[in-house]
Amino acid sequence: MKKIDKKLLIVLILAGVTAFFLMAMFSFSPSVEKTSEYDTNREEYVALLLPDSYYQLPDIVAMNANRDEKIISKIIEISDNQTSEDDAKTILSKVRDCSERFSLSESLILGIIAQESRFVYTAVSRKGATGLMQIMPIALEDYNNHNSITYSSSDLWYFGVNIEIGCWNLNRQKRYIHSNDISDWIISYNSGSTNFKKNKEDYRKKYAYLDNVEKYRKIFENI
Repeated sequence: MKKIDKKLLIVLILAGVTAFFLMAMFSFSPSVEKTSEYDTNREEYVALLLPDSYYQLPDIVAMNANRDEKIISKIIEISDNQTSEDDAKTILSKVRDCSERFSLSESLILGIIAQESRFVYTAVSRKGATGLMQIMPIALEDYNNHNSITYSSSDLWYFGVNIEIGCWNLNRQKRYIHSNDISDWIISYNSGSTNFKKNKEDYRKKYAYLDNVEKYRKIFENI
């Protein structure tokens, strides 16, 4: 066996001792709060290691909670108090879930629901469109066929099912019309992609549905 160089041995010993004292220094927690200069310095050192966002978290949480309350109040207001606070909270939760899943903005989905049903989940049109996002029977059938699911028309009363199918359909319209313009998606959602492609310019110039959705979308976007 080769002999260990003395200098190397001394360096290893010193390194070990230094590491031991450093570990002891940062793991030791005095029972008396700020009993020495060491305690204060340690807190300052730890503070340097933490990002600024760490200290902003309480403010961010409070801001988000305040924004949620305003959105829920606006949903209830638009529904003319026909939607309860609990239902409004559930609607917002489902909208956020679908916003992430289908890469659609929260304010856009809320804007469409506001125009389609005023957040009244029992809304039914003369043409048979049902629920929050006014799902037509053909849209329900298409969704079931494409996703190997067997939702029935009665399932459209459920917030999650209705919003999911509506967002799936909106996302599909977006792909079918090959447009990156949100206004085109909104028009196509209501008119259907075939009708939109046939009368694109007419729909863009005079379409009250688009103006109404945009009005609501901006309301929620600015909350």
